[in-house]
Amino acid sequence: MSVFRKRSALLSAGILAAVLSGYAGEENPLRFEFFVTYGPSLAGGSATYANEYDPNPGYKVPGSYARQTITIGPAVGGRFAAGGTWYFNQWLGVRLSFVSESRAIGGANTSYDLLYLYTSMTPPDYTPFDTRFAFQRGWSSSEGAITEQGGSLALVWRLPISDVFEFSVAGGLSLASVDGRLHPLGFTDLWMGGHGVLMSEDYLVYLRLPAKALIGADLSLGAAIRLSEHFWLRLEADYQKTGAYKVVPEIDQVLSSYSLEEADSETTELIKSRFDLRTLTLSLSHFSFGAGIVVRL
Repeated sequence: MSVFRKRSALLSAGILAAVLSGYAGEENPLRFEFFVTYGPSLAGGSATYANEYDPNPGYKVPGSYARQTITIGPAVGGRFAAGGTWYFNQWLGVRLSFVSESRAIGGANTSYDLLYLYTSMTPPDYTPFDTRFAFQRGWSSSEGAITEQGGSLALVWRLPISDVFEFSVAGGLSLASVDGRLHPLGFTDLWMGGHGVLMSEDYLVYLRLPAKALIGADLSLGAAIRLSEHFWLRLEADYQKTGAYKVVPEIDQVLSSYSLEEADSETTELIKSRFDLRTLTLSLSHFSFGAGIVVRL
């Protein structure tokens, strides 16, 4: 969405709020409520991320590769929301919400495959000859999390059923900053040892998913039960539709797969030079449910 469209949407919401406020007269005084809710957040669709690099770049015989595909599946997370609603009359209002939520991602993966073409010289004559080294290893499940911090501006319509019970519907625009983490990708460092013996060491590569702002739309349904003069219990269900989260992951940390100790800077720079990380695309549209307290003034 262009900057012009973003500003136009916010301006339209402000104008609409000003117009609706004119309907509030002495018989329907403005009322304000503050709310806090918390509940589960159900992530969007699953995705996969493929990574491939050349473990022996520049070798005279092309064709070496290391490749794998990791799964990024949704899991249940938590959503905290807080904010306020200003009612113009008995039925209509405008709500400003601030939201923080985190959802785990991950899943079972395919194998990590490697083919390494190289030249070896072994005793007793040390005559060079072209050979190959290959493996196909089962890979651990991927893990990670997506974090969203942001807010929404929505119009609210409520329907009082009685003095102690009411329904509400709210819809509007949302803006969130999204980032995350994902691991592990695999990397194998190979080199020639003594007597033409090929040596290797595997590493676990942890990725950082850079922050990106996403514009979306929110629709929520709620029910409130009066507990006392100023306190209400609210139950709500919310659906948030956002654009795709598209980022190029960045290498955040590298660990030895054997000792889990952090790799030295030379190895980390080697991995960065070999990897050509591609764009990751995730759908973050999701449902959430919440329960909380409303304080009406």
